[in-house]
Amino acid sequence: MISSTIDFVCRNKAAALILLLLNIMLARRIVYKIEVRLNRFAREALGIRSGIRKNTIYKNMLNRLIRYVKLIINKDNRILNIIIDSSRLIIKQAGFKNPYSLYIYIFFQYINPVIGFLLVILVRKNFITAVLFGIFLFFACQNYVNTRKKDMVKKFEKHTYIIYKYLNNQISAGMRVADAIKSVYMIVTDKDIRSALVDLASRFELTNDIDACLLEFKQRFECEAAETLAVALKQGIETGNNSNIIARQEKKMFNRFIHQVKLETDMAKFRSFCAITMFCAIISIMVLIPLINDIKASLSQILIN
Repeated sequence: MISSTIDFVCRNKAAALILLLLNIMLARRIVYKIEVRLNRFAREALGIRSGIRKNTIYKNMLNRLIRYVKLIINKDNRILNIIIDSSRLIIKQAGFKNPYSLYIYIFFQYINPVIGFLLVILVRKNFITAVLFGIFLFFACQNYVNTRKKDMVKKFEKHTYIIYKYLNNQISAGMRVADAIKSVYMIVTDKDIRSALVDLASRFELTNDIDACLLEFKQRFECEAAETLAVALKQGIETGNNSNIIARQEKKMFNRFIHQVKLETDMAKFRSFCAITMFCAIISIMVLIPLINDIKASLSQILIN
């Protein structure tokens, strides 16, 4: 059986590659299910138990490279400053929190395609292939970041009705809108949305400039829900009481949340069905093809005899 499988792979490399890709896709789904099942509280309680590690050669080289990049950034270069500012906004919208995220994004978005282009030119000596490979690297990074941005927007839209509910309850109880804004982050469990609300509350506490705070907040989540929430918060601070508007928005966003959960449930069922079908197809192909090859070999042997 093993020899027949190896022989099949050698003779049908394209089919074997397709099966390998299907297995990788299935494995990703299984890993995702396992990650969802893991308890994040237990993972946070574990913490870092290995102590403080010494700087490795890799980390020293990385820090030195970052220092050189900072020197280049600090120079008066208008185009470079535009790229840096747009990159900062993009990584904030995508939810990256690593201190090196800006440099990593710039490398993979702008520098890595050029490196890929030059490598293909040196190895294959084909200009068209090099250009296509560079474009592929550029759009692959862009697609990954855009996916992260869409996920952030979806998470925000899920938590919007909770924010409205908290604001409605606090304003109805007599709390000022400004005080409710400073404490709304406490009812959000998602760490990315909570971080954005903490930034909003801290900036508003320090500057007391609601327009600048809401402008940054809307830039972080480019969606209709963020625009509507910003308008409701601004009206609440200017008028002192807008519980009717917030109550209507709470009801509207709750209905949207229920609809979104239903769509995600249907999509999860469909993906599970596809994964099971794919798994059964892979098993059937891996079992049936060697058997068919053995049957063909046996029939040809019988006919020869």
